[in-house]
Amino acid sequence: MVAIREAKRVALKAGKPSVQLICEASGGYEQPLLESLAEQEVAVTLVQAVRVRQYARAAGILAKTDRIDARVLAAFGAALRPKATPPLSRQQKRLRELESQRRHLSQVLRAEENRLAQLQCTELRSLGRSLINKIQKQIDAIEECISSLIAQDQTLCTKAQKHTAITGVGARTAALVLAQMPELGQLNRRQAAALAGLAPFNHDSGSLRGRRAIFGGRRALRSGLYMAALAAARYNPILSRFYQRLRAKGKPHQLALTAVMRKLTARPQSHPQAFRAPLENNTVTYDVCAEHCTGGCCQPLLRLGSARALACWRAPLAIAVQ
Repeated sequence: MVAIREAKRVALKAGKPSVQLICEASGGYEQPLLESLAEQEVAVTLVQAVRVRQYARAAGILAKTDRIDARVLAAFGAALRPKATPPLSRQQKRLRELESQRRHLSQVLRAEENRLAQLQCTELRSLGRSLINKIQKQIDAIEECISSLIAQDQTLCTKAQKHTAITGVGARTAALVLAQMPELGQLNRRQAAALAGLAPFNHDSGSLRGRRAIFGGRRALRSGLYMAALAAARYNPILSRFYQRLRAKGKPHQLALTAVMRKLTARPQSHPQAFRAPLENNTVTYDVCAEHCTGGCCQPLLRLGSARALACWRAPLAIAVQ
């Protein structure tokens, strides 16, 4: 709290337009500071701690104290001029918390199920099953909260429609992308791939041409996209052909799958219908919540020639082509 009050005092003293604060990510402890500065309309940049530490080492600063860290942060900001981090909306913050808790409980559930399979004691097995049931109920409740939150917010609902319009991407993956990558829609395909940790980086020196490899990015997002890409590479007719074409050229499985993941991050920003299944029997299938949605989020989304449909993310509906 002392640090927050001091940061606010310095920012207000210098004047809002002329000051930009630099803050390290510290596992969530920085959030009260960011929220307080956002209320005061003070620009602030949230940077990864490892980037600042690498900058300090490059400058020959090996010692680490709070006073030294403050000077290094100020020098880092003055040298690199990073852009201010845009504050998240209240709905976006709540979605991120819900999605993060759902992923955490899913990991706990898998761990408990694995432990239960090894238990021999009858009493412990009974306790284990009871705990698993409670965790599953919490996951179901959180997923219901996520569905309700997305359905009631027009912006989130529209973005979710674009994701689930792709065969292979479900509601859970769409919620993950919305929570972990709110910048989607404001980035080009290369920036989106780098942010998700899917961009292949060069490793060249002189005549040496090293092997390209993906690096960094947001791990939780990349893990979710991997599972979606597995489904898309098998069941999405367009992405499946794209995957098989890469494999036919001799590309490894993981490389081809990573390319499919990059397609999933790039295409929802522009034309999600490009990855829908082709017309069959004069009908086209979209995701529609006509009888389930109470948030008024159904609206015209896609128009392919004479095919028109309402699209949302909760229930499938086949609509005949006019």
